[in-house]
Amino acid sequence: MSRAALSCVAVVAGLAVLGAVTTGCGKRVEQEPTPVQSQWHIRNADQSHISHAIELGLPMVIKFGWDKCAPCREMEPVLDRLAEYYGGKVLVLTIDVYRQPVLAAKYGVQLIPKIVFARADGSVADYVEGYSSFEEMKSLVEASGIRK
Repeated sequence: MSRAALSCVAVVAGLAVLGAVTTGCGKRVEQEPTPVQSQWHIRNADQSHISHAIELGLPMVIKFGWDKCAPCREMEPVLDRLAEYYGGKVLVLTIDVYRQPVLAAKYGVQLIPKIVFARADGSVADYVEGYSSFEEMKSLVEASGIRK
């Protein structure tokens, strides 16, 4: 594992109790929200976005990460491309583990980035931790039963 990847490993310890995610050095940095770039890729998502997708019957690709994590940032263009490729058949959500620690705990986030593939009913079909290419992501989406 590269040094950059190791520095972005997040250990989730007692999120429900502590309400925080700690990185390897224990630092917590507040960051500004990033803009939404696509109607099918929502950044700074929260539980309301997940609930809305379930109401609409949309499967989801949910990335848990942090703006300061290099592999997390490298996933953003892949997720943009995935959202564009599926054009409304999948909702892509990016969730900041520092802003949404309870949600991160609910999905068992221990390493970032963690990408969760959720069915239209919200149940988890699969997940991956670390960087994944567009082709790997597409294969995982299709293995979850979602077709273009």
